[in-house]
Amino acid sequence: MIRPDEVDGALETIEKFFQDRLSDWEMGFIESIRGQVDDGKALTEKQLAALDKTFERVSNHGRG
Repeated sequence: MIRPDEVDGALETIEKFFQDRLSDWEMGFIESIRGQVDDGKALTEKQLAALDKTFERVSNHGRG
């Protein structure tokens, strides 16, 4: 699972390389998480798990 110290890097990777693979829900989720991170707020375990699942799906071309 993505650790709290890896969140910014995961978001940057998704935003830079995989944005076109996001569903509408995932796009809104990533935007929301980005806002939280930029505001210095920690993510919940559930948010970290959802980010991890999204990252794995888009970076593995849907094979994960």
